[in-house]
Amino acid sequence: MPYEVVNSEFCADYWGVFEVPGTEEPYYRVVWYGGEGGASCNCMAFKYSREMPPTCKHIDRTWKEGCFWNPQWYDGGSRKLRPVHINRDTIPGGECPHCGGPTVAVRIAV
Repeated sequence: MPYEVVNSEFCADYWGVFEVPGTEEPYYRVVWYGGEGGASCNCMAFKYSREMPPTCKHIDRTWKEGCFWNPQWYDGGSRKLRPVHINRDTIPGGECPHCGGPTVAVRIAV
């Protein structure tokens, strides 16, 4: 099946670093790696997770409460949590249509 690769943009949350309030720590740090991989967390549940890929409730919470909009398949989440840092260059003047935050340039197959 033929496909075309086009330039697009995703909400920068996919490359965000989130601080999720914790019960044993003031917060847990969740880092998202965009299309290059899932996410990681510094909590013990993630460290010892037997799931593939590893996960934890802090990663689940960022997915539910972050934006993560993209034009292909996700209209965006609640945006209760915002990243404290973005680990990739953002588009100057780019604005996520769901949350108003920054966007990142991506190439996608359509």
